[in-house]
Amino acid sequence: MAFDTETFPEIPVTPPASTPPPPASPPPKKKRGGFFRKAIVALLVFGVVVVFGAIGYLTWTEGRIERIPEAELTSLQEPAGGGEVKNFLVVGTDDRDSMPDDWDQGFFGEFAGRRADVIMLAHMVPGERVQLLSIPRDLKVTIPGSGTNRINAAYVVGGPDLLVQSVQDETGIPIHHYVEIDFGGFGNIVDSLGGVTVEFPYAARDDKSGLSVEAGTQ
Repeated sequence: MAFDTETFPEIPVTPPASTPPPPASPPPKKKRGGFFRKAIVALLVFGVVVVFGAIGYLTWTEGRIERIPEAELTSLQEPAGGGEVKNFLVVGTDDRDSMPDDWDQGFFGEFAGRRADVIMLAHMVPGERVQLLSIPRDLKVTIPGSGTNRINAAYVVGGPDLLVQSVQDETGIPIHHYVEIDFGGFGNIVDSLGGVTVEFPYAARDDKSGLSVEAGTQ
């Protein structure tokens, strides 16, 4: 069948429009201050580790200190007005029971019991000063309940509490705290300081304690 083109004109065909490509996404913006934030976080973490480490060390150190029950030190007094000024009675004994096994036991001699060889009063004013008063162990005093005797006898007769009471009665100085160290503790302090050098101009001998030191640097 033939059609008349004049009766049915050709309809122009429009090609489909091409879809434009999607716009490119912008490059990611760099966050400013990232390095500083990481540094601050690292410092905070380090600070937390240091704080908890210090707390742990103090707790461990405190745990190694043997405490005397308050019931055995009833002569201690409270600081006046709850002030920060405090007086300590510091005592060094010749107790040999706590010395490490690897120490030369014979060097210290064989003596039973314990005696107060060093008696000192420490007056502490925080942030200002510390004053020390040494009390000779052979000082004759009146020991409560025991008459007149050397002051270190108070320790032998009645332990730390009677010694505190005797020092307070003799000096009139209130004592708020008591600290005691023996041979083993003193040796550990010396070791923690890296040792102490002593120059002996002459050889030293002592048959009672077993001391035997050659002349020179020790």
